[in-house]
Amino acid sequence: MSGTERAVTRLKFTRSGSVVVEVDGEVLGEVDPVDFRHSRGDILTADEIEAVRLLARRFDARMKAARSLAVQNCTERGLVTRLRKKGVDPETAGETARYYAGRGYIDDAEFAKSKAIELHSRKNYGRRRIGAELSRLGVPQEIAKAALLELPPDSEAIARALPRRRMGDLSDRKERARQWRYFSAQGFLAEDIRAALAGGDDFEEEYFDD
Repeated sequence: MSGTERAVTRLKFTRSGSVVVEVDGEVLGEVDPVDFRHSRGDILTADEIEAVRLLARRFDARMKAARSLAVQNCTERGLVTRLRKKGVDPETAGETARYYAGRGYIDDAEFAKSKAIELHSRKNYGRRRIGAELSRLGVPQEIAKAALLELPPDSEAIARALPRRRMGDLSDRKERARQWRYFSAQGFLAEDIRAALAGGDDFEEEYFDD
């Protein structure tokens, strides 16, 4: 055995089913036994040892990703961000996100559609705010636009919110301003807010100045 070659001295199963690989007493990391092709006593070259380390990094990243996705779904870019926060290097994080996306565990379009519907129906967000939230969550711009196009009109969300709002006299300028600020912060367009607050009555345009 040359100076760069080392022996696999221990293979130990963990409770989760992974295998801890030791080479000459040094732990190289945990790997999936399905992917590990060596046996105890095998002599590994320097390149083979580095390959085991890479295998361990990939396995660690995939397990972290799986645990994260089990708690809450996300976008491909969102998963990269999560993995980076958990100490995974950029290359492995990106590779892991592509791995899960390529197998259908992550679907940016499906995530965007589901999240947009949730924000529109449950939180009464308007399209502007939903678009900003999808961008923050890592949804690509074109996918976000497609998800927004499938939503019901914003006027429906405003109509749902109105009965739950503590509405004063809308002929009062301060009350109109208060309601306007709320719906504007929710991401609704001026024309939709104006129409909703008018409620079909003959309010003057000046009542709904921004």
